[in-house]
Amino acid sequence: MRTILFLFVLIPVISIAQIDTTSTNFPYKDGRIVYETVKEIPGVSKTKIFGASKKWMADSFKSANHVIQSEDEPTGQIIGKGKTMITYVKKGALFGAGYNLEFTIQVDCKDGKYRIRIYDIKKINAAVGIISEDTMPLEEFDTAQAKGKKTERISNLIKMTNRRFQTIIDSFSDSITNKDDF
Repeated sequence: MRTILFLFVLIPVISIAQIDTTSTNFPYKDGRIVYETVKEIPGVSKTKIFGASKKWMADSFKSANHVIQSEDEPTGQIIGKGKTMITYVKKGALFGAGYNLEFTIQVDCKDGKYRIRIYDIKKINAAVGIISEDTMPLEEFDTAQAKGKKTERISNLIKMTNRRFQTIIDSFSDSITNKDDF
């Protein structure tokens, strides 16, 4: 009897732990889609964080000269532009779905902490045949999708977008906390 009671108590906990509803929605802040992380790294100067941030941008994007739009070492702020591609292919399908994204990336450095923000994200629809390329803010895409039924394909594209931007942020965090004494 205790085993059955234990299972009835545990099943709701297991079920809740397996549901990840946040990954099927974009993170909004003040009406805009924004991916943001603030981390403390005690004992690391603003200058070192700033230098490591510039190095990460140079390593992570094709050309740091084209990526970095603005850098201000006294305030500790770097603003750049980035591009990435999101693709999703359903298991067993011949064709998938996907889109390119352009975005602004901002790093704010202070002694012992930093903030990385990805915002101003635009979905780029590629030119196909006689249809020309067009650009749409990701918020407009999300609003348009919300008006209709959110299909599995759209939900998976949103999950892939969230994962891609989280991967970019994780890559930045790893590079900043990597101690290279050479």
